[in-house]
Amino acid sequence: MVWAALVLLPSTVWSQDLSAEQVKGFVGVMEEFRPFFERYAEDADDDGDPASTAKLVTDWAHEFKCSSDMLTVLEKHGFDQDSWPVVAARVSQAYMAVKFGEHGQDALGQMRRAVMEIEGNRDISAEDKAQMLAQMKENMAVMEKTLSAPAADQDAVREFIPQLDAVFGWSD
Repeated sequence: MVWAALVLLPSTVWSQDLSAEQVKGFVGVMEEFRPFFERYAEDADDDGDPASTAKLVTDWAHEFKCSSDMLTVLEKHGFDQDSWPVVAARVSQAYMAVKFGEHGQDALGQMRRAVMEIEGNRDISAEDKAQMLAQMKENMAVMEKTLSAPAADQDAVREFIPQLDAVFGWSD
């Protein structure tokens, strides 16, 4: 799921606001790690969609093993092995919340209407209906979590939108 990894983050991660310095550091790390990340994305069959790329960034940040060269890059930008995946997840979530903005709320409304239509459709088997509803509700939970990024985190990423667009491959 696109943001399933973010849903699992402990609430203590959100105890302090994301800073502009952390966002700037995230961008710096991603620029330097681009070859490593692109290889990871290729192996994961990334479809290039910004939302799936954001999830890949989060997964990759949690999974990668730091070589001494990688650790040097992290430290250069103000991170260590423990802080990097947390900040990467928060920046990714805040960025996606900003990018989805009101469109995300519109999408949630559309999902809610789709759920009501599925529930009321007598032409869909009970088994198919249950599967469709479970998937829709899971997607809605992920979208709600994404859109619930703290306002301070969203504010912190706003000045870096052009750089983050490049990191996530977002083009309007």
